[in-house]
Amino acid sequence: MELSQKRVDGSERYFGGKRTVIGDREQFARYIALFDREYESVARELSKKIGLSKIDTYKILVILTFLESRGNLFAISKTGAFGPLQLTMHYYMLYGTPNNPFNPKSSLIKLANKFIYYHRTGKSIDESVIAYKSGSLSKCQDIDVVDDVDCRYFRDFQNYFYKLKDVNRKDNISKILTQKSYLSEELNRLKRYINLHNMKYYEPFQYAIIDGNIGLKTQESMLFKGRNFRSLGKMKRSDIYKLQDKYGRDRIKVISDKMVCY
Repeated sequence: MELSQKRVDGSERYFGGKRTVIGDREQFARYIALFDREYESVARELSKKIGLSKIDTYKILVILTFLESRGNLFAISKTGAFGPLQLTMHYYMLYGTPNNPFNPKSSLIKLANKFIYYHRTGKSIDESVIAYKSGSLSKCQDIDVVDDVDCRYFRDFQNYFYKLKDVNRKDNISKILTQKSYLSEELNRLKRYINLHNMKYYEPFQYAIIDGNIGLKTQESMLFKGRNFRSLGKMKRSDIYKLQDKYGRDRIKVISDKMVCY
């Protein structure tokens, strides 16, 4: 958070923006239309990862962006969160390939990878959303808890997602959220930089810790604190997920590569 706060102060000086300032509905409608290809791309990948339809994962990404920044590309919060999806610099730098926190697609991918992580544990959209906001899978499940800022965010998500449950066109999604839609074929013909990296590119590197004999060749690894353990070496998170699905989470443990010497 200290690092993020320094970045907030620097960004205010360099970009001239003010922390806590978010966009409005008009700005959001334009933002979603301009970056439609990025939302399509990440929604497609997220759909495969969590078993929802592409239009539902698109709705999740759009609603969370709406709640976080209203499409303000350079949104900066007083708590040290950056960009359209309001993730902290700590998350950008330590979890996956570092990137420009104001880049729409890389921000979406960082959100999606975090969402996948929570969804594998919590198994529901509701739990994943509140964990994305608060870090807790169980917070706000009591309907009487309404005053907490995280719980209000969670209820807002639920309300918007319910309003959109029978909506299957992106322009109508924009109209319900903002009363406007600027989605058009002309925007797709704009010559601008497109981030071609997929979700795996931004996944964090981790170590798969092997507990017992699973018939795979392991290596000896060492933590910075000095303890040795058996592992399969540094791997992308999704590859470790595949091992856990095959051999079980009780036999495949996970640890961040930031805690490992080799």
